[in-house]
Amino acid sequence: IRGYIYDHKGELANPTGWSDVPLVWDKKDGYDIKTPQDLSIYEIHIRDLTMDETWVSNEGNQRGSYKAFIEKGTKLTKNDKSVTTGFDHINELGVNAVQILPVFDQDNDERPEKMKFNWGYNPLNYNCVEGGYSPESFIFDEDGNWVDYDPLERIRDFKNMVMAFANNDQHTRVIMDVVYNHVSSATQSSFSKMMPKYYFRYTPNWEYYDGSGCNNEFKTDAKMGSKFVVDSLRWWAEEYKIKGFRFDLMGLIDCWTLEDAKVDLYTKVDKDIVLYGEGWT
Repeated sequence: IRGYIYDHKGELANPTGWSDVPLVWDKKDGYDIKTPQDLSIYEIHIRDLTMDETWVSNEGNQRGSYKAFIEKGTKLTKNDKSVTTGFDHINELGVNAVQILPVFDQDNDERPEKMKFNWGYNPLNYNCVEGGYSPESFIFDEDGNWVDYDPLERIRDFKNMVMAFANNDQHTRVIMDVVYNHVSSATQSSFSKMMPKYYFRYTPNWEYYDGSGCNNEFKTDAKMGSKFVVDSLRWWAEEYKIKGFRFDLMGLIDCWTLEDAKVDLYTKVDKDIVLYGEGWT
């Protein structure tokens, strides 16, 4: 499937209880923070939390998935001693924020039998949830042949994840690691196809600048490049109730775009949203 258009304001893409998760956490009892220093942030990869063979699902969830990531009641027992694992382990730590490695659509094969380990720093579609952690999106026949696909399943899975953390003991907020500084392939990017030589930085010889180490730099200082980043951040904050963004290679994003993003998120969504980034120059 190359693309899918859906009504994001409809109920089909929202799990039960999603409307009960507040969009604005500022001044919300139990959810509010007075300063970013109130945050205790735990960095984690969706796949890694449940991928080891010692993690065993009680509900039949596949390891390395969004569903496994928030499954409660899992334990590791050894020598008559048990410890909590997975979601309950993070809750037990007492952190009030989880920073998840990139989960927007990556340049990979999402089919369960093809899905490989990936940190996620190869972005393809910035405003789409990665489907490789939602194996139930893919529907197979009795012979194991892929016959259909539910494009809304990944959205529900991701929202269920955000909701599970919002409702845990610490009302843990989800922070996304975002990679707006480069794409997986500039030549194959939709940005290049839509407007050649506009959305990326070039040398005087029309070669790609490579401050990212990934063979391209997204040109956030181009007017529409800047607007895209700001709009994309607000999309994640409003549609998925994300409460923070950690910018990969923040030094490659111009200061004006970051300032616009801050103002946009704080005034139009929630003052409790945090923005920070990797200080790599």
